[in-house]
Amino acid sequence: MPAGHPGDEMLLDYSERGRDAHGAAATEAHLREGCPRCDRILEEYREVLRSLHARPLDAAPEELLRAAMQRIRALEDLRGRVGAAETVGSTARRAVEAVRLALVLDSRRSPVLQGIRAPADATARQILFESPLASLHLQIRRSRKRSFRVTGLFAPVDGTVDRATEIVLEGEQDDRGIARRRLSTSGEFLFPSVASGRLRVRVESPSFSFYADPLELEEDEDA
Repeated sequence: MPAGHPGDEMLLDYSERGRDAHGAAATEAHLREGCPRCDRILEEYREVLRSLHARPLDAAPEELLRAAMQRIRALEDLRGRVGAAETVGSTARRAVEAVRLALVLDSRRSPVLQGIRAPADATARQILFESPLASLHLQIRRSRKRSFRVTGLFAPVDGTVDRATEIVLEGEQDDRGIARRRLSTSGEFLFPSVASGRLRVRVESPSFSFYADPLELEEDEDA
């Protein structure tokens, strides 16, 4: 194995200009001695340069077009079988844009800061979920034994709430939804009576889908 590898700049210059490069003779002598490391780096540089200098494609490859058409036909077939009234485009977007809302604050475990979507309320459990595209704020109060009143606000980053947007509460064993409400145009909602237990929250609209981390409504909690 030869010592004294050429620097990365020398290898890059050699990969682009060959024998016209600065230090080409020394680089070639080093490569002739057999250096797998420099051979690999040189080939990587050459591959990048080939890509940069390649002519753009006049058309998409046939294989890619066939795969895209197969996917479109599969989505059309699915839409026909389930009787959905949405386009293939919106079906594809919903499949791709199922975004996780991560739990970032729960007042049962940490203090609530003033000014998070609504003033802090010591009588209610405050929960905040966040994602890069939206946030979800819940307030939970006990309404009666083993039952809770859940109010909340869904806030997309663009400030727009589609009129068809719904929020769905799911039990641990029932992903069809134990309760469902249409959001107001400002993103607010209310569930007057929710049973204790493990709960999941989903937000659904024709163009996106969000799901929140599960939370527990415990029978002995004070809020």
